[in-house]
Amino acid sequence: MPNYFPLLGLLLLLLNLPAPAQTALLRPPTRARPHRLARLDAAVPETSALCFTDGALWTLNDSGNPPVLFRLDPASGRVTQRVRIRNFPNVDWEELAADARYLYIGDVGNNAGTRRDLRVLRVAKADIGAADTCSVQAEEIAFHYPEQTDFSALPYRHNFDCEALFAAPDSLHLFTKNWLDGRTRHYTLPTQPGQYEAHLRETLDTQGLVTAAALSPDGRTVGLLGYTKSGRVFLWLLTDFKGSNYLAGTGRRLGLPGMLRLGQTEGLCFVGPDRVLISNERLGHFPLRVRQRLVALNVGCWLRP
Repeated sequence: MPNYFPLLGLLLLLLNLPAPAQTALLRPPTRARPHRLARLDAAVPETSALCFTDGALWTLNDSGNPPVLFRLDPASGRVTQRVRIRNFPNVDWEELAADARYLYIGDVGNNAGTRRDLRVLRVAKADIGAADTCSVQAEEIAFHYPEQTDFSALPYRHNFDCEALFAAPDSLHLFTKNWLDGRTRHYTLPTQPGQYEAHLRETLDTQGLVTAAALSPDGRTVGLLGYTKSGRVFLWLLTDFKGSNYLAGTGRRLGLPGMLRLGQTEGLCFVGPDRVLISNERLGHFPLRVRQRLVALNVGCWLRP
C-alpha cells in the first residue's frame, strides 16, 4: 500500500521508542520461492492468518467479515469446518495462534490508530466439536499500548497497528506493523483473560510491514512475514535467541516473489521445524487478479550455520 508519512511525525515517534532495535547477528539476505499447494476456498477471500495445531490448519477473514474460524484441508484448500464466535464481533481480526488448550484470535488490527478496544479472544479447544458448523464462547484478553497517547485518526501513518502474534508457554507475543518507521516492536501479554498494559520487550528494523508471526514447534525459530510499501514480500527467520528475546538472535531476511505474484501475504504458520505455510488475501480485479492461495516453503537450508 503506497502510504507516505511526514518527516516530523517520524521523528516524534522515534523519540518515543524506549527499546532500541536489536539483532545480535544479521546473516546476508537472500531470495526464496515458495511452491503452490492449493487455491483457497471462496469462503476465505480475506484470509489473514494461519495456525497449525493438533494436526489441523485454521484461518480467518479480517475486518468486516462474520466472526468465524475456518478449518482448512491443506491439500485442497477446502473449508472443512466453521466455528462461529457467539459473543464478540470481528472488529479487525488479523491473527490466529494456539497453545495446548486454547486458540487465540488477534482482534488487533488498528489501521487508523484510533482503537481503544484492542483484544485477543481466547477459545477453548475442548469447546470445538466435530460438527461441520458449531458456535462457541470466547474470553477476552483486553489490552492497550502504554506508549500510545494520541488516538487521532491517522490511517497508515502511525506505529500502533498490529497483525502478528503467537503464543509461547505462558505469554502472547505481539509484533507491531509500524507504518511510519518500517520496524516491528515486540510486546507481551498474559494468556489469561483480563485487562492489561502490553509490555514492550524489544524492537527490530524489519524494513517493512509485518503481517504475521509464527514460532516453530521446537521453539527454536521465529518467522515474521510481511511486505514493503512498494509491494516486495519478505520473510524474516530469527534463530539463536535466548529465552523469549526473539528479536535479539540471528536474523536473515528472505525476499519472496512480490505482491503481484504472491498477493497480500498475511498468514504464516510452521508445520514442522523447517517448513512454513503462507496464505494471501485475494488481491485486485481482472486482469490483474491474485486469488487467495496457500503456498509452502522449506526453510531448513537457511537455519543451519
